[in-house]
Amino acid sequence: MKFPLMIELSVAASVAHSQSNCNARLLVSGYFSNNVHVYNACSGAFERLLDNENRISGAQTTRLSADGKLYVVSEGSGQILRYNAQTLAFEAAAVQLPTNFGGTGMVLTGNEIWVAGYSYDGVQRFSLQGAALGDVVAPRAAGLNGADNGMVIGPDGRLYVPGYDSDNVVRRDPNSGHTTTFISA
Repeated sequence: MKFPLMIELSVAASVAHSQSNCNARLLVSGYFSNNVHVYNACSGAFERLLDNENRISGAQTTRLSADGKLYVVSEGSGQILRYNAQTLAFEAAAVQLPTNFGGTGMVLTGNEIWVAGYSYDGVQRFSLQGAALGDVVAPRAAGLNGADNGMVIGPDGRLYVPGYDSDNVVRRDPNSGHTTTFISA
């Protein structure tokens, strides 16, 4: 089991706050705090914790969808949680990850959620309704070990996945379907 200090920053558009004219939030995922800390993105002032119901365990990546939903990877509970991005109200556990998957990184693409699995050593696809759709990156492809937070679709349209234990980054080309080493250990 890994225990890194994970902090993820993302800025989320939101409705204007009553205490300021700033309409943006800064979200900081705290792996050990088991929550996402919400700050005013203009002033840096702490506003609140995302969830006070102990749903988040080992907070990892946060992502905004085009339809105004906020998704959070909860590694410890093995779930992708969905919130209303404006009100920050909890909506549902959008995805139940496979046992011992170790969800860390996530990207949203179209109507799918792609999730990096630290213990799985690969990336799986899920529908927004939670249905498993198969692999994006097969386990251990191109030497990937410990698929981690920081996964991103680059400006070139390729998927980049960091390997925590392999100290590398693999790249999947959607046109060819090939996964190759982008940055060696």
